[in-house]
Amino acid sequence: MKKNELPCYIVNDLLPLYMDGLLSPKTKAAVSCHLEHCPSCSRQYAAMEEPIHGQDEPFQSNDAKAVNFLKKEKRMAVKKIIAAILGVTLIFSALFYGIVFQQQAFHFETRNLYQLSDGDLYFELVPSEPESAVSSISYSDEISANQNRYEIHMGYSLSTLWQSSPSALPGRVYCFIIAPVQNQEETAYMPVYYTQGNETLLIWDGEQALAPAPPEIEEKVQTMSKPFGVEYSGY
Repeated sequence: MKKNELPCYIVNDLLPLYMDGLLSPKTKAAVSCHLEHCPSCSRQYAAMEEPIHGQDEPFQSNDAKAVNFLKKEKRMAVKKIIAAILGVTLIFSALFYGIVFQQQAFHFETRNLYQLSDGDLYFELVPSEPESAVSSISYSDEISANQNRYEIHMGYSLSTLWQSSPSALPGRVYCFIIAPVQNQEETAYMPVYYTQGNETLLIWDGEQALAPAPPEIEEKVQTMSKPFGVEYSGY
C-alpha cells in the first residue's frame, strides 16, 4: 500500500459520507483516487448509487404517510361538502324562482263586454278567486302565430315574505279597452282570448253583436289608459 493510500475497509466506511458530500476536500480526493484504482470499491460505490427497486418516490415514514392520507381525506370531505351546499342552493333557488317570480295564470271571468262609441271593445276581467298572494303583474298582447285570433297575456308573481301581506287588499277588476282586429281576409274580426300558460278564456268570438257601452262606461274610459286599468272592489 502506498503512503497516504486509504485501505478498502476505510473507503467502504467513508462511501456514504462521500456520496452525501460531507467529507473534507483532502479526504474526498483520497477516496476518489482510491475508487479510480480499486475495481472492488468502485463496484461497491456504483451499487450504492443505484436506486432501490420500488422506491422511485422519496421514502416516507408511517407517520408522514398517515398525515398525507388525512390531508387528502380532509380535502375530499371539504369538496363533497361544497358540492352538497351548491346543489342544495341551486335546488332552493329554482324552487324560489318558480314560486315567487314565475308568472302564474289568472283564473278570470268576463263581465261588462260592450262596444264603445269609437268602435273599440270594453270588457272587464275579474279573478274568480281572491288575489291573496299577487305581488306584480305582467301584460302583453299579440296576434297568435297562426294569425287567427288576438291574444291577451297576463300573469302575476307571488308576494314574498318581506313584502306587506296582500291578504287585506281589496279585490281587483281589470278593465280593458281593445281595438278589434280584422282577420287576414278583412272579412271578419278576430276573436279575442285571454291566455296564460294552460289557462285560456274566450272573451269575444269576433262575430257576436255587442251592446253599446252605457254612459257611465263611456265616461270611465275617458280617464283610463290603454290597454287596461285596475279598479278595486270587495269580494
